[in-house]
Amino acid sequence: MSKRSFRTLKEELTKLTQIKNQSLIRGIVDHEENKKQMAEIFERINQAREQLVVRICITIIIIHNSCFITSSTV
Repeated sequence: MSKRSFRTLKEELTKLTQIKNQSLIRGIVDHEENKKQMAEIFERINQAREQLVVRICITIIIIHNSCFITSSTV
């Protein structure tokens, strides 16, 4: 799979955890900023997820095609 996608997921999860911890300290004052940051984080998570899905589909197609080619040449 894509190391970059996994790294993105890990980094964004870390950021979410930091926001959660900061939220407990800062309270309601920064609530709107946190919502914006979390929306941005979830957008990057979604993009990384989409990239993983595409890579998985491509890998399945390659495997399927290689099996078809191998079996048709036998």
